[in-house]
Amino acid sequence: MAFWGAPLQDNQHANKSVRASFEMLNALEALNADFAKKNMPLANIGIGINTGEMNVGDMGSDYRRSYTVIGDAVNLGSRLEGLTKFYGLTILVSEFTKSQANDFSFLLIDKVKVKGKQKPVTIYSPIAPALPEAQSHLDTVYGTAISDYFDRRFESALQSFKSIKDDYRFPDLIALYIERSKQWIANPPPQDWDGSFTHTSK
Repeated sequence: MAFWGAPLQDNQHANKSVRASFEMLNALEALNADFAKKNMPLANIGIGINTGEMNVGDMGSDYRRSYTVIGDAVNLGSRLEGLTKFYGLTILVSEFTKSQANDFSFLLIDKVKVKGKQKPVTIYSPIAPALPEAQSHLDTVYGTAISDYFDRRFESALQSFKSIKDDYRFPDLIALYIERSKQWIANPPPQDWDGSFTHTSK
């Protein structure tokens, strides 16, 4: 776990957390290249980022202490890290981080209710710098599709998701929304549907 903004105030904490996540992935790529040469298993990671108020300081006992953070905002970051496997992504950030990380662009991923919480949180994935033009075009199609999905235009969303399913860099995410769209077409959601998905595990 890493955190910014303590013990010294840092107005760029959100941008720095996202930038650090991409640097971690770059380091992992180099590490895996070395593992491959040695015929060793490759490593994968998931990164969850949240922004909010936390309790910070020396915590623990006389036997073991550490300077760390605790609180609901920390727990949400941990939940997002766990959800990266569900969506087939490497980085997930909350709406609270996205609103302050102005150096980056983001893809809307979902609206979720994590375990233990009733209020939905919108989650995003940051777009890597210098993304190939072909993938940028697919991001535009994805953006239209996800907008249609949350606006209940499930037929239109389904066609858009299908059009990029063979080429998009996040195949698990596209497969998930294709399945969800089909389910809502067959059985439309209630009028008070807020688009959120409830996750029952950590």
